[in-house]
Amino acid sequence: MLYVYSGDDSARITRESRTAVDGQVMKGAELTELRGVQDEETYHDAAYGEALFSGPRVFMVSDVLDTATGKQVLCVVAPALVVSPHLFVVRAGKLDKETAKVFKDAGAKMWDLSLPDKAKQGFNAFALADAVGDRDKKRAWTLLVRAYDDGLAPEEIHGTLFWGIKNMLAVKHAGAHPEESGLSPFVLSKTVRSAKNFSKEELAAMLTRMVTMYHDAHRGLVDLGSELERFVLTTLTAETKK
Repeated sequence: MLYVYSGDDSARITRESRTAVDGQVMKGAELTELRGVQDEETYHDAAYGEALFSGPRVFMVSDVLDTATGKQVLCVVAPALVVSPHLFVVRAGKLDKETAKVFKDAGAKMWDLSLPDKAKQGFNAFALADAVGDRDKKRAWTLLVRAYDDGLAPEEIHGTLFWGIKNMLAVKHAGAHPEESGLSPFVLSKTVRSAKNFSKEELAAMLTRMVTMYHDAHRGLVDLGSELERFVLTTLTAETKK
């Protein structure tokens, strides 16, 4: 089964996709997160590899359609995910017509969650990601508080920051050839500038911290909103730049 939640209302996408996932988990399904670009083999193994030996599974797929490679792979495996006995829940931004048609033709269940025109003037979570990328703690803290005041869910904020940090680390790994990171030209130009404010080691540690807080929050060990506040106040303090 393949569910695709897309559009520019990221709060609803987060909320409704999480409801779909939680519904399966409450029935005994095992939850697995698939973040970022995966290869075809990974998707096929997830769809069929353990179907005969374990119970139902649900996969949350995110941060994949913002790169050409991720989009291409997911479009190729979409028919296989649709007929899988397990549920794949995809979170995405606004889909282009070609990608949407591929998913629709494959038989995916799709939800286009768009904001009313007035709502589109509200807070932009990517401004917070930009502040973190600029290593501007004061601006990042101010924007984080505003995001909460505007009703953005901590999970949505976390996803946006995770995406930005992951992209910066990809650029660092690409070294002298950042274009090999697979990012779109617009995202790449901003990410290259931001990546200069951090060392590769710092970004790896930040990414690990983001993953840990996310899973700990879903286990009920920590409050995700508080952990994000702590992250902004502590991570952007150091001055090490390489």
